[in-house]
This record gives sequence, C-alpha cells and structure tokens, in this order.
Amino acid sequence: MKALLLIASLLLPCVVPAQTVEKACPPPLPQLTKQQWIEKARVAKNAGFLWKIEKQRQVSWLYGTIHVNALELAMPGPTVVQAMREVDMVALELDISTPEKVKAVAAEAAKPVADEKPLDEKTIERIKKYAEALCVPADNFLKLPTSALQAALPVYALRDKGLYPEFMVDAFIGGIGTGLKKKMVALETTQSQMAALDQGVSAEKELEKVLNELESGDSQKVMQQIFDAWSASDLAKFEQFADWCECMRTPEERAQMTRLNEDRNVDMAKQIAQMLDDAKSVFVAVGALHMIGDQGLPALLRERGAVVTYVPLGTSPSSPSKLQAK
Repeated sequence: MKALLLIASLLLPCVVPAQTVEKACPPPLPQLTKQQWIEKARVAKNAGFLWKIEKQRQVSWLYGTIHVNALELAMPGPTVVQAMREVDMVALELDISTPEKVKAVAAEAAKPVADEKPLDEKTIERIKKYAEALCVPADNFLKLPTSALQAALPVYALRDKGLYPEFMVDAFIGGIGTGLKKKMVALETTQSQMAALDQGVSAEKELEKVLNELESGDSQKVMQQIFDAWSASDLAKFEQFADWCECMRTPEERAQMTRLNEDRNVDMAKQIAQMLDDAKSVFVAVGALHMIGDQGLPALLRERGAVVTYVPLGTSPSSPSKLQAK
C-alpha cells in the first residue's frame, strides 16, 4: 500500500451518498449537530506528532496529521490548538480551510482527463463489487479519472472500523485556523498532488495493484496500523513504517514512495524555511508520513538551520510553550 495523498480523502466524501442498498452495510457517516461538535472540541484529545521549530527568535510548529480518521479524534487536541493560537499563519498541504474550498479542490481533482484510456470490463466489475460492499453506487467511483480513482478507492475501506476521510484532522485544523483569523497558506496545489500520482507506472497498472491490495485486505491492514500509531502518538512505531507498510518491496515501489513523500518534502521544506527566514511564525500541518526519516520535514528543516524538537503528546498541558521537549 502506498501513502494516501490528502487529495484522495477529499474525493469520495463529495461523491459517496448515504447507504442505498438494503444489506449488511458499513455504518453510515455519523452526523453531528453544531452543539455536538462544540462539545467534541471541548473534550478533544491530543493525538499525532508535534515538533517545535525555533528560528529567528520565532517559535513555529510542525504537526503530522492523518487523512482517514475516527470521529473521537477529528478535532485537534488542546496542545495543538494552543500552538495554533500562538502563530501568525497556518500552512496545510492544500487550502481546505472552508467547505467551499474543499469542494473546489475535489472538483479540480475529479476533472476528466483528455484521451484517457477507458477501463476494461474486468476492472469495472471489480470496482462494482467493491462499491457494492460499501453500499454505494459504483458510478460514484467510475466517473473519476483513473489517476484519481486509484488514489480514492482505499480511503473508504475502513468505514466498518469507524474511520472516515470526512474526519481527517487537516480539515478541522483549517477551520480552526480560519476561525482564529490566521493567514492560511497552501504548500501544494491540486495539480501538483495529482502530478505525483501520474508519474512512474501507468494509472491502469497502479489501479490494478490498488484493487489487489483492497481485495486481499492488505491495504486495510496497513491503514489500520497507521491510524493506531497516529492515535497513540507512537512515533517509534511510525518511524518503522518502511518495515510494516509492505510498500517498499520492489525498486518500483520504493521509487513511488520517494516520489509521493520525499520529493514533495523538498519543496515543502523550502517554503516553510522561507517563512521562518522571513521571521514569520507558522503552524504547519501535513500528513504524518512527511515527518519521518532523514528526508522528512523535521530533518530537512534542521539542515536549513532551524532548531527542531519533538514534543511528546502523551499529556495535555495548558500551553505547548511549557512542554518538555526531547
């Protein structure tokens, strides 16, 4: 299984309706009132991975997120929210700080691709079977371009475990940043994320691989491990991702992971470093897989002269500035 791009988690919520088939279906998406969301925010728990960044006498923050998440962890915890309060701006992979911007990003990713080869009948039947298990119309998947389809198919695979793309913490961070009247910054574009998918192996070959992993359950197993490590803020487990993701077994898989993570990190680190050099304090929230290894964002920012310190999220003190970092 490869890394999930944030763009993948924005596609299906826009096209998957409520259950339409009378059968044993995964639980529908929980619907909360405004007051219930306020209560969720009040009791939110810390999860994920946080680093403190110091440069130019400014304190900034780097937070590793997850794109398929559970309701109880959708709202960022108190340490994360306090860190957001202390900065000048909030930077996300994509600007999804309002529902309108989420829809615009998803619509851009779902645009038809000119001269795209149509799917063969065998592949269509496999997608229909997968959609039937999710209790959604197959057309909601089949109308996506192949590159978007192979990215979007896995994000609903753990709905029976209570994990939904609608609860990705990035979107809630975007909403909180907007509510705090922070300047919102996008580190990437829809086009750049889709381009990362379009390089390397053909979209048709990658789609076949994605379907194989979903049908075998391998994809679901890895996604569950990602959530378990993130929800427990288990950085040691997360840093061993290459050992248990089953996504770096061949030269082709390793090249793909480099393209989807490390290559993108270089440009994101450059942009973040420029903000720091401009003496701007920023809260950066991107997928947690961008944080690990010697080409992860913490390491790249250290190379650019920042002091980057990991902040454990096992407790919830009132202010992140008082945390004991290590």
